[in-house]
Amino acid sequence: MEHAERHVVIQGYSPLRHTDLTHPALTAPATRLGATPAQVVLAWHLARRVTTLPSSTHPDHIRDDLTATHLTLSADELHTIDTLDQHPATPSPQEQRHGRPGQRASFGP
Repeated sequence: MEHAERHVVIQGYSPLRHTDLTHPALTAPATRLGATPAQVVLAWHLARRVTTLPSSTHPDHIRDDLTATHLTLSADELHTIDTLDQHPATPSPQEQRHGRPGQRASFGP
């Protein structure tokens, strides 16, 4: 976590966007922990010292997101998620209309 050593805070805005929540690297730890794959993604970000800004307005989703702060992923699970595809995602039609670049996949700062 080189960014933390340099006292740089990385922010993950909408960290669940463009994430395949059915990927076994997310569903396996979710099952083990009694959590959702979305919570696993958020727990991974937190373990990697990436500040996350989930963009939900639903109270149930917000409560679920906060539960991720209590999850502990194993070193193997963290490594597996680290190795997932980090190619830039295709920009949404709205992003294309506004000239914004595509968002990166949620796995990685």
